[in-house]
Amino acid sequence: MSGDVLKMISNYIGVHTIIFLILLLASPIIIQIKWKLFSNYLAFRKPTLQFITFSIALFVLNAIPFQSFDEITVFSKSIQNWYRVQTIFPENKYENISGFPYVKFTDTLITTTTEKRLPSIFIIAIESFNANYVERRSIYGREIMPFFDSLIKKGIYIKHFYGNSVITDKGHLAILFSILPSFRKTVFEDYSSDNFKSLAQIFNNLGYRTVYFQAGDTKSLEFGNEGTFLSKNGFEICKGTQDVNNQDRASFKFKKTQNESGFGGFKDYVLYQQFFNTIDSLHNNSQNKEQRFFGFLATISSHSPWLREKKNPILPYPQPNKVEEDYANVLFHVDSYLRIFFNEFNKRKYLKNSIIIITGDHGQPVNEHGNICRGVGHYEENFRTPFLMIWKNFVKPERIKYQTWSQLDIAPTILDLLNIKVRNHFIGKSFLSNGNLQNHIVYLIQPFDGLSFCLVNFPFKYDLYVPTNKESLYNLEEDPLERNNLSGRTDEFKRLKFFRKRLYLFGLNEYLLKNNRIWNIYDKFREKQY
Repeated sequence: MSGDVLKMISNYIGVHTIIFLILLLASPIIIQIKWKLFSNYLAFRKPTLQFITFSIALFVLNAIPFQSFDEITVFSKSIQNWYRVQTIFPENKYENISGFPYVKFTDTLITTTTEKRLPSIFIIAIESFNANYVERRSIYGREIMPFFDSLIKKGIYIKHFYGNSVITDKGHLAILFSILPSFRKTVFEDYSSDNFKSLAQIFNNLGYRTVYFQAGDTKSLEFGNEGTFLSKNGFEICKGTQDVNNQDRASFKFKKTQNESGFGGFKDYVLYQQFFNTIDSLHNNSQNKEQRFFGFLATISSHSPWLREKKNPILPYPQPNKVEEDYANVLFHVDSYLRIFFNEFNKRKYLKNSIIIITGDHGQPVNEHGNICRGVGHYEENFRTPFLMIWKNFVKPERIKYQTWSQLDIAPTILDLLNIKVRNHFIGKSFLSNGNLQNHIVYLIQPFDGLSFCLVNFPFKYDLYVPTNKESLYNLEEDPLERNNLSGRTDEFKRLKFFRKRLYLFGLNEYLLKNNRIWNIYDKFREKQY
């Protein structure tokens, strides 16, 4: 087994867990050598001694700040966490809330924007996209993402942009539905019968053809129920990438036989080519040559584990020796695939009036804090991902440096940009708004690694780690690596109080999901399309 494999295993399992397992295995050996407890069967089978031994072991397993994976401890810890969450978000705190508090009412579908001016819209959600690798060079001076970097000057780029959680389905939910993902469950599966109104549904009602396309194969649409859920909520076409030659498979995936299971995927350029073939067919078969499209493309080439590719002189790191260098090389390929998307896009005159948004489905740690597992930790790299929006001749290029925005804000921004006023349940804000943004909050959820809730109001970031009820406060401008916890300072009490008050939304969101009160399709204000 190579050192790289061992390092990857330690990152996913955790060094602390490995140390614990070593101590756990060593303990009975030491006890047996010193006291011969286990070989003395008559002594050990006494109920009192067995009960004490079991109780001590259970207490230790519950007290340690990392997860063991035996069924009893997992169950016991889940009870603990449930009660801790109940303490933070007691259900009776939300019982007096009436109706559907997210819903914004309006009788107007479109105001000053005419339908002829409305553009096609394409959102590209790049897998595991770490914002730290944008506008960055290797130690050899080579750009890691030269094409993406060149696009920044053509659109609106947000420096401090966040995925609202750390896995794909939660990122897609935040982008398309502008609600927080559940920290307990998976919305696409566990709340599939709830009522929602997606961005795709709004544009479907406006006559757009709505297409969801992912680089995973067709079978992977079933994973997490995403394909079925999105088909129900606004996408008339949901497709996975069709089978092609093995050399077109994503680099993390080994050669797949017909009988193998598990998720697989294809390189991003295959996704892009098949996507354009699909909308070409829709365009050519449409009697309306002004037909507009709303497309969502989910890539997969940058999914971990990242292939170690050596002796390739075009790469930022021709002879990589670290996982960070592997990731940079993978992003170099992702960037070249993105160039193919734009090449295909520019060939099609019928798409001349289009908005293109490039972002990530979530962030990705790459050893910034000694970790490459996005389910571990709640640092910036777990959440921060790039955001770029291009609408040629309509959007003035701008770099937003000192405001924080997230996936929740994408849908409201698109509606604001197009001056579309339609009833919705979007909780994000438009970053084009001239309103008071002083108290604008970005909400982040780390549902794994014990459960963490994070709030960002630049330059400050607040974190509540649920298992230990530990609070952290960082000034990201002065301390971007989050090393100096300010929560113990008396002069920061007012700021802590500000963030604590806004934890309320996490509990409210969970309550509304549980009770199917995100969206009401039956009230008297509903549009004709319903």
